Amino acid sequence: MIDKSIFPIIRIELESMRHTLQLAISQHLENMDEIILWCEKEIDRVCTPENVASIVEQAADKEIKAAITNAIHDFYRYGEGREAIKEVVRKTLRNVEA
Repeated sequence: MIDKSIFPIIRIELESMRHTLQLAISQHLENMDEIILWCEKEIDRVCTPENVASIVEQAADKEIKAAITNAIHDFYRYGEGREAIKEVVRKTLRNVEA
């Protein structure tokens, strides 16, 4: 048969662990609230209409430059520019041979 006198001791230990966990979770939630509040303030500080417009403009400029560079690359690598370069090289080599 089980000795029932041990149950109160176990209950006291569980209550102590429960209290410790509640305290730790409560402190963690307070820290999370502080972090979230700080993040919200930073977002409000940085995400002004002027800053967002500037970031969009910089990103657009970067992408436009990349698109132009890619188009030039493709023109000379695969398009009419390649053929023009090949023709100039052919003419130059013919003149060198002659």
